[in-house]
Amino acid sequence: SIVGTYPITCSGASKAGYSIIYVDGTLAVTTAVLTVVANDKAMTSGGPVPILTFSFFGFVNGEDAVTAGITGTPVLSTNATSTSTPGIYPIMITQGTLSAANYGFYFVDGTMTVNAPAVPVATVTLSSSWNPSGAGQPVTYTASIATTAGTPTGTVQFMIDGKPLGGPVQLEVPTAATAVVMANVGSYVITAEYSGDATFGPASASLTQSVTGNYLHNPTLDTDLSGPKVA
Repeated sequence: SIVGTYPITCSGASKAGYSIIYVDGTLAVTTAVLTVVANDKAMTSGGPVPILTFSFFGFVNGEDAVTAGITGTPVLSTNATSTSTPGIYPIMITQGTLSAANYGFYFVDGTMTVNAPAVPVATVTLSSSWNPSGAGQPVTYTASIATTAGTPTGTVQFMIDGKPLGGPVQLEVPTAATAVVMANVGSYVITAEYSGDATFGPASASLTQSVTGNYLHNPTLDTDLSGPKVA
């Protein structure tokens, strides 16, 4: 039944010695409560504010928004903007023009999550001038920093088996290089750690340097590579 009042009648009672008088009652059918929820949203700081939407919960008798005769729309708003800093902001919802003959409305606010923009990725590629190399042979390690856009700055710290190989090398162009003489036969893990900068996050790459046998110096191939330097 739709919202309204309906009579409650009674009849059929009898009792010897009594006169039966019937008094009708009323049945009040009130509106069902429909919950209207502002849907949670997410966005990236600096990006566009997404379209605000809502959902209904609590229809009865298998109805939906169409069969229940709901008209109009609620008013949705948020104080989050494209320049908002990362955080949680409310999405407010009020009745607006929303109307229904057989439903009342209960409104639930939502939240807008503003996320920090993703840090652009820098990729490190590490190479060795000689691998394997001989004991005592000068070896140059070159770290190349590639990005999807822009020019990276910062420094590269080269490591050997987890220990610093000289000091940080300033990145003046998208590559940085250093050199070391591997004196002993064996395997060494060489790592290039890019510091990152205001635009790009830190990154690293590693390789295994194999040193085998003794190095026979050939002055036509070798140059002075001692100490850190920038390529």
